[in-house]
Amino acid sequence: MPFPTWRALGLAGALVLAACTSGAGGDRAMPLSLLAERAIEDSARMLLEQFRRLGAAARWDSLAGLYDDAPNFSWIESGRVVARSRADIRRGFDTLSPQLSLATTFDSLEVHALAAGVAFVQTRTTTQFIDKSSSGAPAFSFMTTMTMLIVRRADGWKIRHGHASGPPNGAH
Repeated sequence: MPFPTWRALGLAGALVLAACTSGAGGDRAMPLSLLAERAIEDSARMLLEQFRRLGAAARWDSLAGLYDDAPNFSWIESGRVVARSRADIRRGFDTLSPQLSLATTFDSLEVHALAAGVAFVQTRTTTQFIDKSSSGAPAFSFMTTMTMLIVRRADGWKIRHGHASGPPNGAH
């Protein structure tokens, strides 16, 4: 997907969120202050940095804990729902060799505060699975474009919904 289309996706997400958060009487959520927007965006960036650090340390339980445990959670890859719960995400991490860790970079990262406690993320990623048993050489890598809806929960920011798409075989 060409990257300028991300702006259209962000706008569409904001419109959907606005429609979902408006009251039956037409009440609208109060607009966020610039300070509140920046705080939400900074918190979402910190979540992504935490994701990067936990993957590099191969802390799979903690990494799975960054995903929301809401009943309507979903993660989509290349047009197919691959996870409907945090437990599904955890099971995916369970399939990884204990010798692997993740090296993830976020390129062209954009974070947009949508409402109090809600952020929309769009980025390109490069993910390398590093084989710790062979002097840190990449076992394989892939690139994706990714969008995420991140929400604030009592125990911190969580990934509520996400989508990642890449080349047909995922490699680069």
